[in-house]
Amino acid sequence: MPRRKRSSNISRQTNTAKKSKRMHANKSAEDAARRNSLNALRVASTRRRESEEQRCDRLARIAAQRAAQGNEQRSVHRTRNASFNAAAQVSETAAQRADRLTRDAFSTAVARAAETAAQRAVRLTTQRNSK
Repeated sequence: MPRRKRSSNISRQTNTAKKSKRMHANKSAEDAARRNSLNALRVASTRRRESEEQRCDRLARIAAQRAAQGNEQRSVHRTRNASFNAAAQVSETAAQRADRLTRDAFSTAVARAAETAAQRAVRLTTQRNSK
């Protein structure tokens, strides 16, 4: 039985439609691959950007910590110096007081000795004169 022309036209249309579908599927696959790669690039650049921001944040935190440690060390050093200076001033003041007290005591002792000697001299002179 001979084939009808109509059915071959249908078959041709069907083949064309199939081919079109395949091409469309291929294009869709290419488009999907392209979209996926673009999305991957976007995600990577976002991650990179985030990692750069995180790196900047981390560096800022480190710098702040170092500055705080430096301030703390300077503060400790200042405190140490201040306490050392205060101790030195106190000991110097104590030494000056001790020197002053020693001088005062010595001068008082010398004055008393001189006064006692003068009184004895006066007594001796008075005793000699009275004899």
